[in-house]
Amino acid sequence: MATNTETRLEIARLRRGGLSYREIRARVPCSMGTISKVCSGEFPEQRNSEMARRAYLRNGNTRPAPELSAYQEQWAARLLSEGVYSTEIADALSVDVEDVRAWAHLQGLSRVKFGDANSPAVARRRRKLKLLLVANLGGECTSCGYSRCVDALDFHHRDPAEKKFTLTGQGITRSWEKMKAEAEKCVLVCANCHRELHARLRRRDA
Repeated sequence: MATNTETRLEIARLRRGGLSYREIRARVPCSMGTISKVCSGEFPEQRNSEMARRAYLRNGNTRPAPELSAYQEQWAARLLSEGVYSTEIADALSVDVEDVRAWAHLQGLSRVKFGDANSPAVARRRRKLKLLLVANLGGECTSCGYSRCVDALDFHHRDPAEKKFTLTGQGITRSWEKMKAEAEKCVLVCANCHRELHARLRRRDA
């Protein structure tokens, strides 16, 4: 079974934190063989990461190696894999753009450049913007903590009177700056909690 970059980064982070293979296996859904390979640096991007780290130091960089939180690393890897620009990732995760770039370089990661005609540009843009907004708002439902599927997370406006446009459907293709400003008026909730929230509001107003 293929192991994605996010999973490999999480395994490496837990190992750096001193966890045993069995402890990592209890937290990450993968085989012991995969954990062993990640910890031994057998995957290509890990070899690239080590080469990048050595080059970073060899080139006399005065900027210290960036320290991103586990949350920031997870979302940076995910957003890069979706083709999101470093500047947008930095803004969404509230980190310096040069830290994002340096971290990606040291991890051997780069932004995926899409040129597939079978994947419409508008659909890709919608996906990228929603991922950015979800990352910016904490990555999980504020009511129950759900985070498994981004498509099942919604944006609920705290005050409907301040709503300028929806953050799904036709509104999703607006600029990142406008989307972020609108999202600041919202709370992130899963679809189920969102329906329950609206049901309570309807009963209150009835």
